[in-house]
Amino acid sequence: FQSYWPLKLKADQDEKGRFDSVAGGWRIATSVGGEGTGLHPDFIIIDDASTAVDAQSDTERKNVTDWYSGTVTTRGAGVDAAIIVLGQRLHDEDLSGYLLDGPTGSTYVHVCWPMRYERSRPASDQEPDGYVADARDRRTKEGELLWPSLFNEEKVTQLEMDLAEDAPGQLQQRPAAKGGRLFKIENFKFYDVAPALMRIARGWETGATEGGGDPTKTGVPVATRPL
Repeated sequence: FQSYWPLKLKADQDEKGRFDSVAGGWRIATSVGGEGTGLHPDFIIIDDASTAVDAQSDTERKNVTDWYSGTVTTRGAGVDAAIIVLGQRLHDEDLSGYLLDGPTGSTYVHVCWPMRYERSRPASDQEPDGYVADARDRRTKEGELLWPSLFNEEKVTQLEMDLAEDAPGQLQQRPAAKGGRLFKIENFKFYDVAPALMRIARGWETGATEGGGDPTKTGVPVATRPL
């Protein structure tokens, strides 16, 4: 550290949560909802604002976004503080999702490196503009691992099995709602309806449950007739 930033710390202020230099600079470590009011830094770094468990709670996610919008955004505003948010995706509405989907999303440069390379990934994810252009994803082969010397195929495959439903978010940075999306392919029943020359209309019974269901809702049956 000293070889890059040769500075001296104040002897009376070197606790783990805060360091002050003799030149007047300082650095603090805090948490969501923690110390922040009255402080005006030049750089704010937020790393993993939510745990994997907390990210599944509507209340905990709102605590994070409220803290960000109500406290973080007002710290360092006078000196145009740079805000850097790091973290794996844990939910559609986690802090990263909040920033990308909200009105402030256009002010952020989004850098996204999935564990397995995806050619179909939006260009804005792969090749951010401006001063971080060198941070673009240089992989070209579909499925190519991000850091094979550290996370090889065997380790990544094991992670995908262990994380299960959380793997798309934590590894591919494409979070899915817990339990999957609204409709799961394994819950559909498929039927062969040949012959080819037929006109088919299909209706959905949203209240239907196999062996039960809501008798107050009327489903629309599948109707077929020859052309």
